[in-house]
Amino acid sequence: MATTQPRNLDSTLPVRLTRLVGRERELAAICDVLQQDDVRLLTLTGPGGVGKTHLALQSAADVADDFPDGVRFVDLAPITEPDLVASTIAHVLGVRDAGNEPVADRLHAYLRSKRLLLVLDNFEQVVEAAPFVAGLLGGCPHLTVLVTSRLRLRVASEREHAVPPLELVASDSQHRVQDVASATAVRLFVERAQAVTEQFALTPENAATIAEICRRLDGLPLAIELAAARIKILPPTALLARMEQRLPVLTGGNRDLPTRQQTMRDTLAWSYDLLNPEEQALFRRLSVFVGGFSLEAAEAVVAVPDDHGFDFLDGFASLVDTSLLRQEPSSDREPRYRMLETTREFGLDQLTASGEEEAIREWHARWYLELSTALAPLVHVAGEPALLTRLSAEHSNLRVALDWFAAQGDGESLARLTGSLNWFWHMGGQGREGLAWLERALSMISRVSPEARIGVLNGASNLAMQQGDHTRAMALAEELLTLARGEGDRTAEADALFLLSRAASHRKAGAEATAFAAEAVALYRASGDEQRLPWALQRLGIEAYVAGDFTQAAALLAEALEGFRTVGNMVGMAYATGILGMARFSLGDRRQAAVLHRESLTLHRDLADPWETAHILEQVASLAAETRDSVRVARLLGAAEMLYIATGTAPVPYEREIADRARAEASACLEPDEFIAAWQAGQEMPFDEAVAEGLAAIATIEAQLIPSRSSLGTARGGLTPREREVLRLLVAGRSNQEIAEALFVTRATARTHVANILSKLNVSSRTAAADMAHRHRLI
Repeated sequence: MATTQPRNLDSTLPVRLTRLVGRERELAAICDVLQQDDVRLLTLTGPGGVGKTHLALQSAADVADDFPDGVRFVDLAPITEPDLVASTIAHVLGVRDAGNEPVADRLHAYLRSKRLLLVLDNFEQVVEAAPFVAGLLGGCPHLTVLVTSRLRLRVASEREHAVPPLELVASDSQHRVQDVASATAVRLFVERAQAVTEQFALTPENAATIAEICRRLDGLPLAIELAAARIKILPPTALLARMEQRLPVLTGGNRDLPTRQQTMRDTLAWSYDLLNPEEQALFRRLSVFVGGFSLEAAEAVVAVPDDHGFDFLDGFASLVDTSLLRQEPSSDREPRYRMLETTREFGLDQLTASGEEEAIREWHARWYLELSTALAPLVHVAGEPALLTRLSAEHSNLRVALDWFAAQGDGESLARLTGSLNWFWHMGGQGREGLAWLERALSMISRVSPEARIGVLNGASNLAMQQGDHTRAMALAEELLTLARGEGDRTAEADALFLLSRAASHRKAGAEATAFAAEAVALYRASGDEQRLPWALQRLGIEAYVAGDFTQAAALLAEALEGFRTVGNMVGMAYATGILGMARFSLGDRRQAAVLHRESLTLHRDLADPWETAHILEQVASLAAETRDSVRVARLLGAAEMLYIATGTAPVPYEREIADRARAEASACLEPDEFIAAWQAGQEMPFDEAVAEGLAAIATIEAQLIPSRSSLGTARGGLTPREREVLRLLVAGRSNQEIAEALFVTRATARTHVANILSKLNVSSRTAAADMAHRHRLI
C-alpha cells in the first residue's frame, strides 16, 4: 500500500492571541478525560459562542506531551459535505491524494501505529460523517479524537462534555466588588474591556451594572467579548441600557475571527441554517417562551395542527442535541428547558419574519391562562409548595400572557388570568405587581363576565389590603358584595364579607370586623364550604384576640387549625398555628406558644412566604423578649422589617403592636448602638438565614420553658383513660369523625379530646402526638 509521508510537524494547533479566562475547572476536567486510556473520542458540546474551540485548543496544548506523534487541528467550518471530512483531515495530516486508493484507507494506514491527538473543530454541519470517525478509531488503536460540535456524534465510543456558560454573579449577591469579581463571566468582561481601554476597572460604582450585563448575555464568552469591545464608546450604564436588544450591540468582533464569530447574530444564524425547515419552525416558535418551559407546554403551544408528518419529540430532541435548547435543573418530575436569551432574541426575529408570531403568542397566552385557572383553586385550597413552585417557575411566561391579553384588549381573558393569580402573588411576596395587573384588569371590567369581575374584585381587594391601602380594599370589597348579591353567588358574598372584616380590622373597627366575620362564617357553614370556613373562623378568632378574649380566640383558632388540617391546606395551617401561638402566649401557656410558633415558622419556610414569615418573626421576637435575649430580638425585628420592605407590605395593627412592644423591651436592655447594630444585622439576613434565626430563638425559649424529654414519662399519668383511648385511635390514623364513631361521642367531643391531648403532650400536630406516643410508650 503506497502512502506519502506527512510533513514532519508535531502540532498544527493555531496560536491563540487571547488568554483563556475562567475555564480552569472545565480545562482540568477535559485534560483528565483525554489522559484516560479508555477514552478515545471526547466531544465538547454547547451553543454557539460558548467557547468550545478555545477550550479545545488549550486542552490539546496542555496534553500534547502525552501524544508522542503530536496534535493535529482540523477546522471543518469551511466544508458542509460529510464526504469531504476524510480528505480535509488527510490534507492537514499531509496524507496526499495519490492513485486510486480511497483516502479513508490511506488515513487508516497512516494513523494505525501513531499515538496522536486529532482535534476536529466545528463538526456540527458534517455530523453525518460520524460513522467515518468511529471507523477511524476502530482501525487506529492509539488514536484519540477531540471534537467540538453543537451536537453529539452519537457513536458508541463517544464521551460528551457539555461546555457551560461562564459563571454569573449570584442572584442574591450584595454586589460587593470582591463578590462580583469572583464570577468568571465578569473576569472575562473586565479583561477584554481592559484590552480596549487600559484604564477600565471594576469599581463599587459599576460592579452591579457589569454583573447585570453578564447576566443579560447568559455568560456566553463570545457575547461577553463582543460587548466588552464596545466599552470604549459605551460606558457600562449605557451598554446595559442597550441590552434590551442584545444582538445589534454584539457586533464588531476581531477581524481575525471567522466571519460567523464577528457578530453574535452570525454565530446563531450558522446554527439555525443547519436545521431542517421543520426544526427551524420549532426553534423559532419556542422562542416565545421566557424563562424556561416544560415539554408539556412546548408541545401544547408550538406543535400546531398543520404540521402534518413532523414528529415533535424528534424535533425537540434535535434542538437539545444542537445546544439551541438547554435542560434546566428542576425539582419537578417533569424537566424544564430554556433558550439562552441571546438565542431567544434571534429566534424571535425569525418568528416575526415567518409571519407566525401572532398565532404562536395567542396559543402561548391561552395555554398559560388554562394552566393558571386550573391551579388557582388548588393554590388557595391546598397551599401546597409544589403548586406555588410550579407557578413561580412559570412567572415570566405568565407575565408574557398578561402583556398579550392587555395589548389585544382582551378584557375577559385578562380578568380571568389576573383573578386566578391572586393567591400566587399574595403568597410569593409580589403583591405590588399583582395589584397593578388587577387594577389594569379593573379598567376593562365593564367588558367582562360577572364571574371574571368577581375574581378581579376579590383579588384586588385582597392585595390592596396586603399593600396597606385599606380604603381601596374596602371599596373593592363593597363592590364585590353588591355584585355577588346581585348574581346570587353566596360564596362570593361570603368572600366579600371576609374581606370587609379584614378592612374593618385595619381601621380598628373591632365590632364591625367581628360582625362581618360572623356573617361569613354563617354563610360558609350553611353552604358546607369546608375549604373557606377555616379562613373565616380564623378571622373571627383574630378579632377575639384583638378584643382581649384570649380564651374565645384560642377556641376559634384551634377550630380553624383543625379545619385547615382536615382539608390539607398548608397555607392556612401556617397562618393559624402562628396566631394560635399568640393566643396561647397571652393565656400564659408559653410552652405551647413556642411549639406552635416553631411549626408555623417551619411551614412558612417550606412555603417561602416572605410576608407572613415577617409576622411570625415579630411574634417570635415577642417571645424572645421575655427571656431577655435582646440582641436576638433586635435581629429578628430587623429581618422582619426587611421582609416587609422587600414585599412592599406592612403588618396589620395588632401585629405592629406586638412588634413595638418587643422593640421597646429590647431597646431598654441594650445601648442604642448595640440595638442598631443587631437590627442592621437582621436586615442583611437572607430569607433562609432569617428563618434559621427564628428557629434558634424558639429552641432557646423551649430550653428555658419546656421540661426535659425525660419528664415525658409521666405524661401517661397526665392523660385520662378516655384520652388514652383517643390517643390509640389517633395513632392508628383515625380522623375526628372516625374517633367519634368508635367511641360513640360527638365529633365536637372527639375534637376537644384531641386538643387536650396535644396540649398535655406539648405538641402541635397529630403526627407529633403519634410520634411521642410511640417513643415514650404512652399507650
